[in-house]
Amino acid sequence: MKKVKDLQKWIDGYREVKTMADELELAFDFFKDELVTEEEIDAAYQKAITAVESLELKNMLRQEADQMDCVLKINCGAGVLRVRIGLPC
Repeated sequence: MKKVKDLQKWIDGYREVKTMADELELAFDFFKDELVTEEEIDAAYQKAITAVESLELKNMLRQEADQMDCVLKINCGAGVLRVRIGLPC
């Protein structure tokens, strides 16, 4: 069941990106017919880019070890700053 849920997340992500790309294409066609403004095109483009980048990030962090929390250690002079970061995927 876990594998099925993981695959469903990928399918849903693809569908979201496809929908945003289709909406952008449609908005561009409407722009040519002067039915929408350039700002609306920019908004549709930004939504599409955000969806693609989100899916790309998920793809980069899909390995088993990437599901774990990480610790970021920054040495700045005499002090040390440690930050624990949990990135759910």
